[in-house]
Amino acid sequence: MTELLVLRTWRVILGALIVVLSATVLMLGIGARVGPTIGYELFAIRSGSMEPSIGVGALTVVDRSRAPRVGEVVTVRLPSDTFITHRVTRVVEVDGDRWIETRGDANTDPDPALIPSDAVVGVVATRIAFLGYLLALLSMPSGIVTLLAAGATLLVANRLVEGAEGRARERRERRHRRATAISGRRLAPLSGQ
Repeated sequence: MTELLVLRTWRVILGALIVVLSATVLMLGIGARVGPTIGYELFAIRSGSMEPSIGVGALTVVDRSRAPRVGEVVTVRLPSDTFITHRVTRVVEVDGDRWIETRGDANTDPDPALIPSDAVVGVVATRIAFLGYLLALLSMPSGIVTLLAAGATLLVANRLVEGAEGRARERRERRHRRATAISGRRLAPLSGQ
């Protein structure tokens, strides 16, 4: 009975992992494709400059429709075509143009240069810890292969546990039939049949 319980528990855990992994990858894929059409973009945080408020590996959802205000966290496209996510510490007007000063929460000093407002991708609307790692994996061919391999491994493991559970159930039924034959009387049916 204990062996069957352990195997059922593993089967349930593996099934749940398969569902969670599949649903998460599907939602990230949809979010990354559909989000920009409705004014949102997804970013993976790759440095600790915003800790503790946004940790490394977090997923941020950026709202492109709002102008940033002091105190809000924004994602900015740098001239090198990289992105940073920092908090706005000051908004200034220079020759009629709007510029922002930013600083990472973990940094003591503001960033070295003012950023033109047109470089702002948007304001961080929400963040989800660790989900950015998965988004980063999905953005690389090797990451996609890794996720497919992880999914295939979970499916195979689930199938192996199902087979072991079936064999354990058969052994239990054989023991029950043997005990019935030895005693010469009919035993009560096993529970779960």
